[in-house]
Amino acid sequence: VETRVIDLRIAPIGPAIVVVWRDVTVLARDRASLERSESRYRTLADNASDIVYTVDMHGTISWISPSCE
Repeated sequence: VETRVIDLRIAPIGPAIVVVWRDVTVLARDRASLERSESRYRTLADNASDIVYTVDMHGTISWISPSCE
């Protein structure tokens, strides 16, 4: 049995109630995968003894690992 994730919205409009739902299973699965990946990257970068940093398109350092600050 596969679990599905549904986004459900209910809104009263005049004397009626409008119910809109959509299947967001793939979106939820992708978001969870991205969060796990980001967590692994963050753990690695935060604990690295080497210099880890990101640079924006203008050459400005936009992030540097805490061990290097």
